[in-house]
Amino acid sequence: MKKILAFTMIVMIIFLGISIERDISVVDNKNPYDQYINYNMAANPENLKLTATNDVREKDLLINLFQGLVKEDENGKIVGALAEEFQISEDGLEYNFKLRDNIYYSTGSKITSKDFVDFFKSFLDDESNIYRSDLDFIYGVKDYREGRIDFSQVAIISKDDMLTIRLNNPCPYFLEILSHPIYVLRDYEKLNNYKNRYNEIRYTGPFIIKSVLGDEVILSKNKRYYNSKNITDEEIRISFIDSAENALAIFEDTENKTGNKVDVMMDVPVNEVYRLKKQNMIKSFVGNESLFLSFNDSEERISGDIKFRIAVKDSLNREVCSESISESLLNTVYSSVEAEGKTLEVFKPQFEGNAKKYFKDLNKERNSKIIVIYEDKSLQRRVAKELCEELSKATGMEFEPMAYSSEEIKNVIEAGEYDICISSFQYKYEGEFEYLNQLAAAQGNEECKDKVHKTLYIMNEDERNTVFEECEQILSEKLSQIPLYEVNNVICYKNEFSGFYVNKRGNIDLEMIKRVR
Repeated sequence: MKKILAFTMIVMIIFLGISIERDISVVDNKNPYDQYINYNMAANPENLKLTATNDVREKDLLINLFQGLVKEDENGKIVGALAEEFQISEDGLEYNFKLRDNIYYSTGSKITSKDFVDFFKSFLDDESNIYRSDLDFIYGVKDYREGRIDFSQVAIISKDDMLTIRLNNPCPYFLEILSHPIYVLRDYEKLNNYKNRYNEIRYTGPFIIKSVLGDEVILSKNKRYYNSKNITDEEIRISFIDSAENALAIFEDTENKTGNKVDVMMDVPVNEVYRLKKQNMIKSFVGNESLFLSFNDSEERISGDIKFRIAVKDSLNREVCSESISESLLNTVYSSVEAEGKTLEVFKPQFEGNAKKYFKDLNKERNSKIIVIYEDKSLQRRVAKELCEELSKATGMEFEPMAYSSEEIKNVIEAGEYDICISSFQYKYEGEFEYLNQLAAAQGNEECKDKVHKTLYIMNEDERNTVFEECEQILSEKLSQIPLYEVNNVICYKNEFSGFYVNKRGNIDLEMIKRVR
């Protein structure tokens, strides 16, 4: 009997041990971050001013913690934010922003039009702020920045629930300027060392910082936000893994081997976009970056010959490259100007037969390589490789891609030691104006420069586009640059999440993100 009891107890102990081990195994495999939606922001900002650099990623915090007068919605349209509505005078000089009745700081105090006046003053007083001159359109700003007048003479005026801003001259994209994340309302002087002082900050956006876990930030709903009833109830954990490759490895870690978690991320490695798109883990949004070919105008180089440039234009197969990398990332374009209902395609291949004949004749005369330079970034590297291969195949000549750092490439361009440069252009506020303005300046084309600047006084969008098309037609005659692609903002996410969107500048709005399973 004793032997039977002993045997039974041993069996029970073994069984209990197995059960405990199994339970521990289950606990060990449970990720403590499952309670959050985990967004990897990559950039780890030191403060919440974020006006000393152009870094896009770190400004994700701004649009989720704070709100400005206006913002860009999921369709790229400028809509009211803390301002319920806005009116523009017929001459385009005066903007009146009527604030909402139900806008409060996270602390419960009312947001007033004077708070915006105080914010803009602090914003302009900050000498490390690289965006200050962007507000020179406003009457008195330039004089105030340069110490010639007092701020009371700057045309940013508060009265009751109305904020009035008066400009020196019309600026058709002034609302786009104000929709930039750096113009969200915040106590400008209280934003340093925010991870240790997050409880002291008055938030004006959909989220507050609830807590800081080591180097990570936990966001939760701002219950004082005017639209709080439509804000997600999920808590969002922000991580700052600066390597896109490492972040993607954690994103795809289904067995919790890393002890970390990523559900949503931007800046996906270019070489992985195509694969992730096939797995339905990629979503694209319109961006603000364009890629184009820029030719060396020197008559000593083959690229100085207009016939060579035309032949390159007519030999380009943009589609092959975009399909190879991912159509989610690159949109093929034949123009830098897109008018409503139509696109002027002045750079579309038209005489492929003539191009082949040109290169055939050229091949008989010379054997030299055609040097194609680019800044050594992952996207430019892929585009350079694909385009050079396609051009070499189409022309029978050798197009050699050569990578340089951002500093080195300036020296190479200045020395003229190249034929073609694959360049990137990122506009801040209005693409057509900024792109054509820099191109007209580069070519020294005074006629085009005058036309571009006249668009600043045209408030009607269709009329402006007509002038932009005229400018592009003029500039295309010299063919110094050929537009290639618009670069989309690409986000990688797990299928159980939806409700987010990315604005043109590449900042993610998380206020309506939710689980869909």
